[in-house]
Amino acid sequence: MKRYELIVIGAGPAGLSAAIEAAKAGMEVAVFDENAGPGGQLFKQIHKFFGSKEHDAKMRGFRIGQKLLAEAEEYGVKVFLNAVVMGIYDQKEVLVKVENEVHHYKGDNIVIATGAAENMIPFKGWNKPGVMGAGASQALMHLQGVKPGNKVMVVGSGNVGLIVAFQVMQVGCELVAVLDAAPRVGGYGVHIAKITRTGAPFLVSHTIIEAKGEEKVEGTGVKALAREDAKVLGIVGPGFINNVTIETFAALRPTLDTLKIKGRGRAAIDRCIEYVKEKCPQFKNFIVCDTLEECVRDSDIMSFATSTPTGGQDTYPWIEPEWIKPEGIHSLLRTFHIPLHRRGIHSALYL
Repeated sequence: MKRYELIVIGAGPAGLSAAIEAAKAGMEVAVFDENAGPGGQLFKQIHKFFGSKEHDAKMRGFRIGQKLLAEAEEYGVKVFLNAVVMGIYDQKEVLVKVENEVHHYKGDNIVIATGAAENMIPFKGWNKPGVMGAGASQALMHLQGVKPGNKVMVVGSGNVGLIVAFQVMQVGCELVAVLDAAPRVGGYGVHIAKITRTGAPFLVSHTIIEAKGEEKVEGTGVKALAREDAKVLGIVGPGFINNVTIETFAALRPTLDTLKIKGRGRAAIDRCIEYVKEKCPQFKNFIVCDTLEECVRDSDIMSFATSTPTGGQDTYPWIEPEWIKPEGIHSLLRTFHIPLHRRGIHSALYL
């Protein structure tokens, strides 16, 4: 049974760096990795890294990987590839499967550097073929030479999202949009500029709610989120449900100061106004609207909590897309029907 002073599990940047430092100190080191090539995430990264010179700024990821491999070889680190660590047992015994053989090793010390799983956002259809994390898309493009799709939407506008968004365009994909729930793009200016020059849109204050398609991704549903500086809240149906909803919106958007109300009777409207004055004193202005259009226009947020007449959809209230303020948000809380072709109301993007 071969013994090493240090066994490292994982030949990515962390594992190789740990192995190199130990070897510099005079330790005999072995590194095991289940992949056919060492370097881990670095060999997916074709962009230049940012940060300080001491941390390899302005070097491309795969170049950093090559540098680490050369340094590991220089210091005598033994790297085992296609080596699956099956278990760690008493006395630091490590069981490793290499091809069709199982080997036993012992280590005085063990470092586990197996990387991390991507943090996916769960949403309807998130497990369909075609939905993938940034790392998976980079593996397809830069390791396998495969396009991750023809039309791509990127969720997340941090540096990783912006880098991947530009890379998918480099391999010939159409970037439909870069989406982020935050009210502004989060990445560095240099990455923002690259995307901006292509004309691809940024959809901030938006989140994904659905991946559409039967057996694969054929489109997406996207929901807009209320802007941080929202001032005007419009409601249709001044009853109990909307009273509670008004309190919720007021807590989440303290900038709200104007309430527009469309109701069927004056008594219900007056009760709503008195309730809001008591519970949400941030509202200073109250506007009673005679028509649905008047209530919708210029509202940053709309809430509908009203029943509808019987007799089919022809009797339902309609909202025209041109009434909606850009970035206006609409919440449908009761049986208020809006046909799907009026998709401006849903703030949904179908790709």
